Amino acid sequence: MRPTYNDTYRHEKVLKVYFYTSNPEKFLQATTVFGRMGQSVSHYSTHREPYDETYSENTKHLLREAIKQLKEEVELKSAFFIEDTSLRIDALSCEDDVPGMLVKEWFKDTSFSELDAILRERGNNRSATVKSDIALHIPTLSEPMFFYGETRGVVADTPPRFNVNAQYPWLTPDTFNGWVIPDEADKRLGEMEFEESLNYDFRAKSLLMLAERINEFNAAMNLKPTNYSLRKQPEATLAFDEEPSQSSQLELDVFKQLNHNIVVIGEKCAGKTTFGDYLHRFNSAGSNLIIQHIEASTVLREIASKAEYEIADGQDAFNFLESIGFAAVAEEIIEYHTSRESDNCITVVTGLRTTEELLEYLKVFPNTIVVHVTADMRTRYGRNVARARSSASSTPKDFQNNDELEASFGLLRVAEVVADITISNEGSMRDYHEKISNIFRKLDFLTSDRDVFHRELPRCIVGLESLGKIATCEEISDAIKRIEFSSSKEIKPVRKYNTNRALKSLPEHAVRHDSTEDKLLSYSLSKRGLKLCELFQLINWIDQKKLNETLESHQS
Repeated sequence: MRPTYNDTYRHEKVLKVYFYTSNPEKFLQATTVFGRMGQSVSHYSTHREPYDETYSENTKHLLREAIKQLKEEVELKSAFFIEDTSLRIDALSCEDDVPGMLVKEWFKDTSFSELDAILRERGNNRSATVKSDIALHIPTLSEPMFFYGETRGVVADTPPRFNVNAQYPWLTPDTFNGWVIPDEADKRLGEMEFEESLNYDFRAKSLLMLAERINEFNAAMNLKPTNYSLRKQPEATLAFDEEPSQSSQLELDVFKQLNHNIVVIGEKCAGKTTFGDYLHRFNSAGSNLIIQHIEASTVLREIASKAEYEIADGQDAFNFLESIGFAAVAEEIIEYHTSRESDNCITVVTGLRTTEELLEYLKVFPNTIVVHVTADMRTRYGRNVARARSSASSTPKDFQNNDELEASFGLLRVAEVVADITISNEGSMRDYHEKISNIFRKLDFLTSDRDVFHRELPRCIVGLESLGKIATCEEISDAIKRIEFSSSKEIKPVRKYNTNRALKSLPEHAVRHDSTEDKLLSYSLSKRGLKLCELFQLINWIDQKKLNETLESHQS
């Protein structure tokens, strides 16, 4: 099951849900899965087990009693859920699962070699099932709701020899994830990349079902009054008339200054989604700041699904956008924004691919910081192989061809021009996390060095647009001289040879007309080229406005 937003971002009112757990890896997995569904989950911080675990009955009984205990002991009257993991190893089990709900204690006391020896003694039946049971408490329901996921597979023949995933640490050799190979998989669950693991992970399955149900609750919460009736009129309350405390008002004022959104662009497997997933985790850092991560590819799939159009690869995606409009994804994302607009919300949009998308987004949110994430092709290809998606390019040449297809969407061809910041993701995950954190910490103080019209390529596009016709490189070069560009740096003339080189690099935007016996090489702007020209002019206006505001603040 692949996560989808399912109109999540259209809901102004959303249920606040807590996850009661003392296991940080479990919570991290929950917040990541919820984030991929456009939702957030809060952590109830505890340094001990949040409830007593009694194993005399079945899992549902344990969870039901645990919820009863939590309702009595915890003051917070909110929606919350708990999760229990259990394990059945067939060779050790009869009617009851072994080790069952005692998996945590059993795993602590049992080595891989000990289990392997027992299995071989008993005929080497290595089949096993890992189970995840979730109980959700809704304050207005007397009984909890249950969600279940499982992974069937076999215990591997050899002990694990891989390292924990730094970005997704529940994918580790240090739990049963490192021992079990799921059915229809060729590697252990803990060895998989996050995207691949979603198809097999027992806890991801139960979390996705839970997130879907919460989305249904959110949809009901946002119904208009004409869709429901009140059985009893509410009593008057003074709660809404109270003035906010000085500290909470100060906190809100700080959040109001954080009026930037972030758009992350880059080639396949450069680290765009990792950027969004990592920032989304700050939702649980104990502040009222909301960080929502919107993945453009997920939005595109949902638009296609509603149109009953199947997207199997990048070419399908390009063809679909060509038919509905290259700005369609951004228009949908903007709708998400307007339905959930908030003073204390920062949105991270990852994976925009067309220049039209960025243009549309910046028109509405000019304070957006555009981050370009880069990585060497060999590094990205290695990550692509590790992801093991069905659509993954099988050879380096295939991957290179896919890069060119992605570039044809338009935005990557001008990524260096339109980005406020470019960061390299070649090192360790810790290094990359630190770079992301630095951007986030300095969000309100970042200055852009892109200076669009200092570069020749944008001036060539604007020069060609000013002529409004098919023009030779010399005509374009002369037109550029007549235009007064605003730039903080010295602008030099663009020679006709450089004009050709610049426009040649943008085949989707600048149409090339080859020379003949009686005609010189010339160019004209396509419809997409006109939009690119508009994008360059908008970015320049935004940057000049920011520069003027900075100068005014320094003078004052």
